[in-house]
Amino acid sequence: MGYESPGPHSQRSKRMRTSFKHHQLRTMKSYFALNQNPDAKDLKQLAQKTGLSKRVLQVWFQNARAKWRRTVLRQEKSGESKDGLQSLHGDTGSGPGSAGGPGPGAGPGTTLDAAAVGSAMGYGDMYA
Repeated sequence: MGYESPGPHSQRSKRMRTSFKHHQLRTMKSYFALNQNPDAKDLKQLAQKTGLSKRVLQVWFQNARAKWRRTVLRQEKSGESKDGLQSLHGDTGSGPGSAGGPGPGAGPGTTLDAAAVGSAMGYGDMYA
């Protein structure tokens, strides 16, 4: 379609893999700790702060959520082998919606005030 060139051996042009700088990762990770699902406004702010495109940030957050879920499931499995009752009752306290404020378990509808977003956005600058 848009990537193809005329001819019998047409191929798509491959996008280069994005490599993140330390300050970009710090900024994204610190924001992820507050909110796993940034909305369009937050992605725009993160894009301006990091110099990355909104699409790259979307994919990074999508991958980070998947990695976080894998980690939680792995922890629950190891907890189940040690104490089957704990996992059966769901009392691990580490899944989404667990008490502890808007951390990694914060889902859609979670709102952050400007101070929280400002502190998350400024975290990466402390070590820049």
